[in-house]
Amino acid sequence: MHRRTFLKTCGVGALLASGAGRVFALDIPGTCSTETTTGSSITRVATGFAELDRMTMGLHSSELTLVAGRPGMGTGSFVQCVAEEVAVQAQRPVAFFSLRLPRETLFERLSASRAHVLLGDGRAHPFQTDERERLIAAKHRLLSAPLYIDDTPAISPSEVRERATALKDRHNDLGLIVVDYLQLMSGANALKEHAATETVGSRALELSDIAQALQAVARELEAPVLVRALLARHIEYRSDRRPRLTDLSRSGPIAPHADLVIFLYRDEVYEQDSPDAGLAEITVAKTHHGTTGTVRLACSSLRCRTS
Repeated sequence: MHRRTFLKTCGVGALLASGAGRVFALDIPGTCSTETTTGSSITRVATGFAELDRMTMGLHSSELTLVAGRPGMGTGSFVQCVAEEVAVQAQRPVAFFSLRLPRETLFERLSASRAHVLLGDGRAHPFQTDERERLIAAKHRLLSAPLYIDDTPAISPSEVRERATALKDRHNDLGLIVVDYLQLMSGANALKEHAATETVGSRALELSDIAQALQAVARELEAPVLVRALLARHIEYRSDRRPRLTDLSRSGPIAPHADLVIFLYRDEVYEQDSPDAGLAEITVAKTHHGTTGTVRLACSSLRCRTS
């Protein structure tokens, strides 16, 4: 595959591109967020959600974390917030593989989230002066963080491994790998099999293989891998629509490959008059280090829109 590499002047940034993927970052020294270390080896990365970090002890190096939910629950906003925490607050390199959104759109969403301003149809009026200033400041802050975005469509685990390895070699560090999202990835044999011959069962097995491969990437690079996954529609036809571990099986046996499984749920998506309107439930359904359970926080803290 043809690869292009462009290095910005002044030694403050790098832009990598491979095929259709585009990755950008600017890196400057900064302060670190709370992390637990053993000697010189970093063993966990803070998500920025204090209650969640207390339950899970953070995202651990060499482990795969699945963040799952139905559309509209805030899973997209969640992984974006965690990526921002690691890249901006901790100033550690983050490889963000965005299969769902183009690089420019993701950057705009991250900027708006950080500036606490609304974009698109949710706006009732043009930007006020203070909002515009906050948005500009947020963009500068993000551009000065080691946040690398690759928007290659249908990327495979081997490509994630290759590009994340290159990023780690460049910085001699890798704080986090984010994949948004699992069901849009392609497997190793995707190009060998004709789409017409693919069955639901074969795709489920392929997704299981992809999850296993991403877990191997985490082990090899000794970095936490945070993967967003969408849950099937069947949840919406039962009385309690809160996700369960068994719901992941509809996408194949992917839960066994995850070291940490987190579900997001917002009751107001289904019940407009819900007493929990404005709240998001973050449920730890599986963990090797902390405790399972649910924490609630305001959607403003999650900065969730509809992703």
